[in-house]
Amino acid sequence: MEVIITLFAVIAWILVFPFVRFFIKRVSFYIRLSRACKKLDAKCYGTKFMWLFSTRHSQTCDFYVEMYDVVYSVKFFESIIEDTEIKFINAMTYSVENFRWCVCLYRWMSLKPKVHKLPKYNFEYKIKNEFITKNIVPIMIILPLPRFYKIQQSGYSDLELSDGTVVSDTYTIYSGKGFLKQISDQQTI
Repeated sequence: MEVIITLFAVIAWILVFPFVRFFIKRVSFYIRLSRACKKLDAKCYGTKFMWLFSTRHSQTCDFYVEMYDVVYSVKFFESIIEDTEIKFINAMTYSVENFRWCVCLYRWMSLKPKVHKLPKYNFEYKIKNEFITKNIVPIMIILPLPRFYKIQQSGYSDLELSDGTVVSDTYTIYSGKGFLKQISDQQTI
């Protein structure tokens, strides 16, 4: 009986762990963002209830960071399972391949991963009137990060994304740490 209970506990932890990781990463990001905003005299405005736990499927931006001359309009993009590969094909489509052994199996069997459509994000959702005079920069933060995230280039091999990569002149992609570094550097310029 104890073995069965232990087995159920292990299985439950395996199933719940990705969501615990998601929660911890987002709360940790919020704490670091609050400290950075306080230090830089910037303001952070959420656009909806529970904006910190928003997913890629909502069509509106999640929060704004108001700096002296620029406003970052931020949308979260998540990877619940760490061992995934996310590939942005263009500004409106992406593919997700879960688990590396599946990726190897897909390639061995010449299968294509399923392509998902991103909704057209409204990066000016609930924008304040005083933001209109400032430069509004659309940002997508991938948090928690997958193991691999790439952008597909036509005629070339896939390019590993790094902080500050612009996707189809639509939005700029950052990790959580990369975005915090960006707003810290922005203030000093």
